[in-house]
Amino acid sequence: MRAAVLLAMGRPTEEIGSVVGVSGRTVRRWRERPEVRADIRRVRARLLKGAVASVRAGGVR
Repeated sequence: MRAAVLLAMGRPTEEIGSVVGVSGRTVRRWRERPEVRADIRRVRARLLKGAVASVRAGGVR
């Protein structure tokens, strides 16, 4: 799940691999798995929802 969060944030696969202890190639393979792609979509949706809520609350200037 940590890799999915970092992928959703647009971090490079090599960096993600270093963080989670695998190669960038492994992260790229994970990224193609349907369940990981679904996790990435869910994380992005949560990030977007939080950003929209922040803007509506006046938290971004």
